Amino acid sequence: THPPTYPPMLRRLSSAAAAAVGRRVARRCAGLRAMSTNTGDGAATFGGRGEYSKASAAQYADIDLSEGNFWLIYHHAAQAVRKWLGDEEAVRNARAVDWGCGAGKSTRWLKSTFGIGEVHGVDVNEEMLTLARSNDPRGSYLLARGGSSPLPAGEFDLVLSMVVLIELSSRELMKGYADEACRLLKPGGFVVAVSATEESHNPANEFLSFRYLPSDPGDPSNRNLKSGDRVVCQNNNGLCMEDYFWSKA
Repeated sequence: THPPTYPPMLRRLSSAAAAAVGRRVARRCAGLRAMSTNTGDGAATFGGRGEYSKASAAQYADIDLSEGNFWLIYHHAAQAVRKWLGDEEAVRNARAVDWGCGAGKSTRWLKSTFGIGEVHGVDVNEEMLTLARSNDPRGSYLLARGGSSPLPAGEFDLVLSMVVLIELSSRELMKGYADEACRLLKPGGFVVAVSATEESHNPANEFLSFRYLPSDPGDPSNRNLKSGDRVVCQNNNGLCMEDYFWSKA
């Protein structure tokens, strides 16, 4: 195999540029409170934990998958999907579920990138699903209730999970989420799940597309985070999302 060719936008920021981004992020997310949404005065918009307002869902939907780190995330997800789905005929005949589809970007990505014959997007948030349906009128976008999708068991070749696990607040919820993914799979099916690493939560990281804020002023590098702690990530378009930190242990 050949190493991937990364677009120029993935170059590292200079120290001065990174510091400027950090200051801008801190100003925009100052005063964040759990589940609050502010859409006026040019302030940040808040979402995360599966709960998005109409404004924050729209801002999330505007994220371009070709942007910086998102390009890299999807590049590696694509490698995993290609590895396990097999040849072109198998891909065309595959049935897939985007479990936690949000505004449908990852659902449309599955269809446009691989030509998968049948893809269903499932999410817990109606605002996100409304945007998904408006951007893909012929797509299938379904509401999950009580941690379960309305789709039948044992009928799908692939379940995709793109950065959903960090929005779940407990190990019990993650287990339920994983159990539902496995319920959907036919024998021999597989799950591709993408999530954050422990190292990504350090605000000093010079990511182009997003960065995490210090959760405690006394811990500016987020080194003392424990599993289940709330963290705040801001994309460069101004959207702040409350997530949860989970360690490998």
